[in-house]
Parts: sequence; C-alpha cells; structure tokens
Amino acid sequence: MDALELFCLELPKVELHAHLHGCADVDRTLIPIAKKAGKRDELEQLEVIRKKETRSLDDCFRLFDIIHTLVVDKEALRKLARDVIRDFARDNVVYLELRTTPRQTEFLSRQDYLTTIIEVIRECEADASLDIMVRFVVSINRANGVEQATEIVELVLKTLAQNQECFIVGLDFSGNPLKGHFGDFVPVLEAARLAGLKITIHCGEVEDPDEVFAIAQFKPERLGHALCIPDDLKQSLFFHGDNRSAIECCPTSNCKTLELTHIRGHPHLENWITSDCPVVLCTDDSGIFNTTLSKEFYIVAKEFKLSQSRILEFTLRAIENSFASTEDREVITKKLWAQSHL
Repeated sequence: MDALELFCLELPKVELHAHLHGCADVDRTLIPIAKKAGKRDELEQLEVIRKKETRSLDDCFRLFDIIHTLVVDKEALRKLARDVIRDFARDNVVYLELRTTPRQTEFLSRQDYLTTIIEVIRECEADASLDIMVRFVVSINRANGVEQATEIVELVLKTLAQNQECFIVGLDFSGNPLKGHFGDFVPVLEAARLAGLKITIHCGEVEDPDEVFAIAQFKPERLGHALCIPDDLKQSLFFHGDNRSAIECCPTSNCKTLELTHIRGHPHLENWITSDCPVVLCTDDSGIFNTTLSKEFYIVAKEFKLSQSRILEFTLRAIENSFASTEDREVITKKLWAQSHL
C-alpha cells in the first residue's frame, strides 16, 4: 500500500450513493445467508464468482439476481444491513446515506422492511465500536410504477409522522431507466419534497434528452451518475444557474456499465474534478463491483494527480451536499478535521 492509498483509507469519508443490496459482500454476507437458507444453486454460483480476480458485467447482474433471491426474510435483511454498515465503517466512512426500496416478499411487508432497516440503523448508531452515522434514503423503483411509488411515499410519510427519529432523510428515484416516465412520478416526488424530504434522482443513465430536461426542471438536490447529458444542459446542470445539482459520481460502477477500459474514458469525470462542479465520489454497489470508497478516492486521485487537500475537498463537498441536518453536518465536519491531519 503506497502513501496515497493509505491516505485515502485513513481519511474520514462520506458516502452518499450506496444501494443496500448492491453493497452486499460475497464472503461476509451472501455466502453465509445462502448456507443458512440451504440455497445450493446460489451458493455454487457465489463460490464461482468469489474466485474470479475480476468480475464481468454478467457476473454483476447475476449477483443482483442472487441477492434478491436470498434476502427475503427479516433475519437475512438484518444481516445484510448490519454487514453493509460495518463494512463502510471499516473503510473509515463516518457518514453513510444508505438507500433501498422497501420490498414486499413472501415473508416481509413493506412496513416490515422499512422498520427492519430503521431498527438496524438505530442499533448501529448505539454501537460504540462503530464510528459511523447512518441515514436512510428510501428508493422508488421506476420500473414498478406510480402506484407502488405512491404507496412507498405514503408509508414513509406515515413513519415520519409517528417517529421523527427514524433516520429517513430523503428519497431516491432509480431503477431501469428504460421503464416508466419521469413525468408520471413528479406528483409523488413533490409530495415527498413538501414533507421536507430531499430528492436524489438517477439521471442520464441512457440517452433521453427530454427526461434530462424534465429532471432539470424539477431541480433535485442531487443527481446520480449523470452520464448522458445533452450539451445544452451541461452548463446549467453541472456548473451554473439555479438548476445546478450535486453529482454523485461512481467511477468503478460507471467504468463497468459503460464497459470502459480506463477511468480516463469517463465522459465527464475529468471536467467535473477540474472545475467547480459539485461532484462527490461514491461507490454505488460496493459489493457487486468489489470496491470501497477508499478505492474510489485512490483511483481518481492517482489518475488525476490530486493533492491531499484536493482529495479532502471531496469529503467536504459530500458533507455540504448530504441530506444530513445542520447539526449532524457540524458533527461530521469536526470529526473530519480532527482525523484528517491536514
């Protein structure tokens, strides 16, 4: 481990784009769950994938399928959430916004799912051995339609009304970008916004100028990925104007899904980090893509020859654009300066 890699590991970090299921570690989480559930086929596939030095895009998609097959009851969901939070804490992530869609399974209602995640976050917050603050961003899966989205938002608002200390700070709009029309979901997103929730939207994952324009008009606090952006919107979305939103950039994930051989091939990253664009580095699906936030920092810092102070700016910008309360941001910032040694 060289000096830069060590610096990135030891630096207190802030993760703003982490999908719960996608962050499942194969060895620590998925294989034990598969063994306990007696899922032989899934276990065999996991054993094959874990032995590979690099994972293909097909491997990644297969892992998603396996995870959704395995995590169907409260015990598995609790283990998944606990392990993911511990993994981020181990990587010196001091603030984590964990996102997931409340799933209904044979053994779980959406309310059960939501309550379980909140319970695990509360337990981890109370665990003195874990130096991490966790907040919950509830995801809407566009592929599942407006009716389900409405049901989820109503459930979230009900939960907030019953318990302000439920750790829910925002809403994520994501899912298959080829399914559903963003405009159909605007009323339910507006309802969440009126209730005080911040909004992050997966944007520009495929070429769709009309949708990008509609999202820009909605003015979400943050954008996920933002890869396929029309030229006439780049300035207002990334650099200037009232529409500007923070960009959640996930380098390894983007390289994998865009089938890039090198980080330099990323369509916007170099421009983002050499300008005043409010970009933050994230992992997306750390378990699926076999990465950590420290690795993401290191990859970008090494490739673009960033100084330690410039690397530190990524965490400061992430704090600034987090959905945390003012008080929580102050706590995180103090921790950063106390531990960064800069």
